[in-house]
Amino acid sequence: MRIVYHKLFEKHFKERIASNKKLREKFFQCLDLLIENPQDEILRCHQLRG
Repeated sequence: MRIVYHKLFEKHFKERIASNKKLREKFFQCLDLLIENPQDEILRCHQLRG
């Protein structure tokens, strides 16, 4: 799986998440899980409707 970050996401990540160790670890855990199994219940992914 290839993940591409938007430049605005990268900016917000640096400002808000990168400086907080717990948030950074949680983010990368979820990212690893997404790569491993995109349909995992923990991620709470669902099809969009509307």
